[in-house]
Amino acid sequence: SGMLIKSCVLDEINGIPPYSTTEDFNFSFSIHKLGYKSIYLDEALQFV
Repeated sequence: SGMLIKSCVLDEINGIPPYSTTEDFNFSFSIHKLGYKSIYLDEALQFV
């Protein structure tokens, strides 16, 4: 899995804590509280 995040959004929520096992949920909750929206794409747009 992966995600793209604008750096200004990360700055606004003071980053994502590296020690959390639920960092994706915490991140989503934080940005939604600020009025941002997220979307789910079921196609591969990220390559390793």
